[in-house]
Amino acid sequence: MTHEEGQEALRVAADRDPRIGSFGCFSGSSFHIDSYRTFEWFETEQALYDHIMFIHPRVYEDIGEGERLMCENKLRDVLEVSNNFSVEKLATVNDISKAYCCIEWWGTFEELKKDNSDFAKKIRSMMRDNESESPISESEIDEFVEHLEECGL
Repeated sequence: MTHEEGQEALRVAADRDPRIGSFGCFSGSSFHIDSYRTFEWFETEQALYDHIMFIHPRVYEDIGEGERLMCENKLRDVLEVSNNFSVEKLATVNDISKAYCCIEWWGTFEELKKDNSDFAKKIRSMMRDNESESPISESEIDEFVEHLEECGL
């Protein structure tokens, strides 16, 4: 896969509606000046893991082929162990991919709508004028999806 093909795969994931592809991450380059982040959405947890293993190394930083393969193998070992979005697992993934990528959050759209994690509450409060961190109501879903598309821009 070329860098351009990786960019296209990233664009497709960022454009996917989280109501359809409900497994996601909020990520971007680990380069200290580049603070741009996007939500990327997938229909399955495995598709998200595959994206992290095979697309991120080709998109965010031009690392050598040997380093890229080493990262892919290490990520595969971590991501195929269990199906969960634990903080500990994310820390390990970020440690492996720190040369090119940073994933600030991963999980499901439902978690973003209702979870009490600091990240989910921050994203919800940023959407609302009153900065409320309360769960997203059904009447707010469309606005929330639009907000997620604009986060990090």
